[in-house]
Amino acid sequence: MNKSFTANHVRVLATTAAAAVLVAALGCKSTTKPEPTPPGEMENNQLMLRMMMAENVYNGMASERAVYPKDFNPDTATLTELGKQRVATLLESCKGAKGRVSIIRGDELEDVYTARVAAVRQRFVDAGYALQNVTVAKADHVGGGGISSEQAILIFERMLTDYAPTPVGGTTGGASNAGAMPQSTSSGSTSTTYK
Repeated sequence: MNKSFTANHVRVLATTAAAAVLVAALGCKSTTKPEPTPPGEMENNQLMLRMMMAENVYNGMASERAVYPKDFNPDTATLTELGKQRVATLLESCKGAKGRVSIIRGDELEDVYTARVAAVRQRFVDAGYALQNVTVAKADHVGGGGISSEQAILIFERMLTDYAPTPVGGTTGGASNAGAMPQSTSSGSTSTTYK
């Protein structure tokens, strides 16, 4: 009797388990369909993204205030379509402002480079700008005062002292390995030297 009870018990458990799996599988089927995207919402989202990207491009051009070699046709002072758009953006962003617009040289010869500066300067004059307020000039790099190499090294060293790991059993008064750089060994592995 004990054997038949166990066999019956196993059959009942197997049948119950199969029924539970079947109910779960059928019960998980959802008849609710997702709501469709309202008409025009996708287009509005795309338009908003394009507007945000255009604003970023405008802000980048306005803050750099530079015209690049790629903005001119090769070996000429004639602006490309991109160059015309860039100069138009600079004309718009410089309204009522004082400052400098840099014409980046690139690999051009001096006479072509001088003609490029004159062409952009003339566009500013034609737009009614007083050149004593907005200077259009030659430059080797995008504006901004920048910092000297010595200042950059000091900032880098200060950063190392602030973020350097403390040695095992470290000190509470700051990192004793301040300014330590990982050193390469002859085996090629890297270790940190502590001062």
